[in-house]
Amino acid sequence: MKFASKYQSVLLVAITCLTFVTNAAAQESKSAGSMQTDTVVITETANSFLIAFKNLDWDRFADYFADDVTVFFPPSAKYPYRANDKAETLKIFKTVFENARKRRQQAPYLDIDPKDVKLQLFGQIAIETFTLDDPNLLSRRTIIWEKKGNTWRIIHLHASGIPVEVN
Repeated sequence: MKFASKYQSVLLVAITCLTFVTNAAAQESKSAGSMQTDTVVITETANSFLIAFKNLDWDRFADYFADDVTVFFPPSAKYPYRANDKAETLKIFKTVFENARKRRQQAPYLDIDPKDVKLQLFGQIAIETFTLDDPNLLSRRTIIWEKKGNTWRIIHLHASGIPVEVN
């Protein structure tokens, strides 16, 4: 009887450990699969945002911003302060869109060709960084995305430029 009890205890511990390891592996696999899916979705979302921006598709463009977004605009926007919400951000972008439409008669209205793109995923937050080629200026961009439900929205955009010498 004593031997059976020890055997049952060892068996119970082994089954518990096996169950724990199996569940942990399944959770890790699910998490890795979810991260891969999120990486694909945020990459597609970021690309769609840039297409809407290049084509000055106002409604699609505006929908990418969270209500509480903050933005530091590039020097070309001539707005040196931080925009503190979606309404303020879109008001400034409205001027950018109007000026871009004056320079070209059809889409794409803007030349936006990201270089050296890096996307980092941290759960429900994604950080996208890239540069843009501008004459005499190295333009740098950081876009922070947040996932709520199944939707990624921009919660912060930072645009800056550094003068560079052309040889």
